[in-house]
Amino acid sequence: MTDEEILGIFRGWMKDESSRILQRGWTLKLVFTTNRLIIAGMNKHMGMPPSSSHPEYIVSRANTLERMRTKESASAEGILKEDAANFEIPYSVITVVDVKEHGKGFPFDLRIFIDDLNVPKYRFKIDLRYPYFAEFIEFLRTVLPGKV
Repeated sequence: MTDEEILGIFRGWMKDESSRILQRGWTLKLVFTTNRLIIAGMNKHMGMPPSSSHPEYIVSRANTLERMRTKESASAEGILKEDAANFEIPYSVITVVDVKEHGKGFPFDLRIFIDDLNVPKYRFKIDLRYPYFAEFIEFLRTVLPGKV
């Protein structure tokens, strides 16, 4: 995909739905590009995942030097190929994205619906501290207009 740019990188986790253990799942990175969402760096975890109080990267907050370094050090295709477990969700297949805040200081849910509006296809937890939640919502509305 030519001219694809990484727009944002956020740390999160995904619960292991097959497990009865509440805090069992995968830590991961959600890499938003101009064309798709890439889920990368999935690592199994037990217990509460590490907190991340701020976004790892947002293009609108990055200065020119940071943007150039990100372009030089990481490409969407490169991230996708780093690990066989990494996968992509093209924006064109996403029907709706739903975000639910649980309160200041708590992780929030990011649910991605594809086709069936009653059951989300993907559920992620993202632990961004206040005031980054509002910034994340605005970021999503820019990246996925009409779907948030």
